[in-house]
Formats: sequence, C-alpha cells, structure tokens
Amino acid sequence: MFVAFALAVSLGAHPVMLADAPTRCNGIVANALTDRARAFEAHPVGQPESEHRFADAERLLAEIRQESEIVREACSDDAALLPVAQQLHAAAAVTYAVESDAALARFGAACPAESPAIAAGFLAGAWLELAQGLLPDGTLPSVLSDIAPDIRTRAAAVKFTLPAWGDTSNYWKTTVEAQGRQAIHDCAK
Repeated sequence: MFVAFALAVSLGAHPVMLADAPTRCNGIVANALTDRARAFEAHPVGQPESEHRFADAERLLAEIRQESEIVREACSDDAALLPVAQQLHAAAAVTYAVESDAALARFGAACPAESPAIAAGFLAGAWLELAQGLLPDGTLPSVLSDIAPDIRTRAAAVKFTLPAWGDTSNYWKTTVEAQGRQAIHDCAK
C-alpha cells in the first residue's frame, strides 16, 4: 500500500514541502522557486540593500539545490525528471544573475576596477546552470532559452566572455569564481 506523506521544512521565511513523488514531479515547487527568483530580478536593489539580497539569493540557491536532490530521487524516469530539472536550472540561473546585479550594486562605486570580475563569478554560475540544462541535441529548452540572452547581456556589460556550451564546466566556473573572490579581496585593501 502506497502511503503519501508531506513534511513541511522551514527554510527562512519560505517553507518547502517534502511530498510524495507524483506531487514532487509535477514541477509546482520548481515553478514556485523560479517565481521567487524572477521576483528578485524584477526588484533590483541598490548598494544599501545588496547585502540582504545576497543573503536572500543564497538561501534561495540552497532551496533550489535541495529540491534538485529531492526530484532526482523522487522522479522515477527521465520523462518526469527532465522538465522539473530544467525549471530548477532556470531558477538557479536567474538567481545567480540577480547576485551578479547585487555585486555590481555593492562593489561598483567603491571598486569599479574589481566589480566586473566579482559579477562575472556569479554570471559563470548562471551560464553553467544553462549548460547543465541543455537538451541531448545541444539546444536550450524553452524554459532556459529566454534566460540566455539576459545572461549574455549582463556578461557583455562587464566585458566577460562566455564560453561555448561544450567548454562550460564546473572547473571553468570555479576558476572564474576564484577570480571574483580575489577581486573582492583586492577591493577590501
């Protein structure tokens, strides 16, 4: 006998529901996470609020990672998993882009030379999320294709060159993030 259950786990101000597989694989939670990321994007912040935006975005990324792990276990086949996983990649990509914007708000005036590298670290995360959501034929699904131009525009604004999909890797991302951390260190001097 199949017993369905739900357990509410509170993460910050936003509860996440842990539920049975059929409910989890319908994308409702993934859509809610994407909506929260888009709400951040629709309401940019200035320098004074950037610290709070970073914290909120990091909490959201943690929820997205948690949901990704849950759906990988809960969704029994690729047909059920793929659209939910793509939606979660979209939510993460938008959240990283929001962090890039917050980095420019926070460091742009105080450290104009370093702020592009700091923003690029977050854009690398966004770009990797898009690359991880590619379809088997190497194209972006529609849920991700509208995000790619936004990431490209942000990258161009900070003179950051994004690699081809095939050259986008976690190693590349962590290298760019390390340069961003060094830029933060240099800014603090």
